[in-house]
Amino acid sequence: MGRPAVLIVDDDLVLLRALGRALRRHADEWDVIFVEGGASAERAMDERLFDVVVTDLRMMEPGTRVLACARRTAPNAVRVMMTSEAVGTELFDAHVVLEKPMSLVCFEDMLVAAVAVARLIANMNAQM
Repeated sequence: MGRPAVLIVDDDLVLLRALGRALRRHADEWDVIFVEGGASAERAMDERLFDVVVTDLRMMEPGTRVLACARRTAPNAVRVMMTSEAVGTELFDAHVVLEKPMSLVCFEDMLVAAVAVARLIANMNAQM
């Protein structure tokens, strides 16, 4: 089992850059790919298996479509939806819903937990 692979999707380049800076300390532990928009995310998921997929809800191609693609291509991936709308996980194919705006510390803490869960799932599947 290699390093955990994380896909982060948003159409806000400023936010993607900020998240990239916040996650620099994990560069030796995780492969983090940042993409702009749903179409780029779907191409990335066609090329590679991700352990965690984080996407924004409101984009040209909605985050719901990104998470549906994640479920098809990597059914064991931890799926995270970011949104500024007050919603619950029951409306999305997401394990976690993060409300925007959020602190970078909160985002990093959530991602650390999501990667840990993804690793547990991968280990359990490997033992079966």
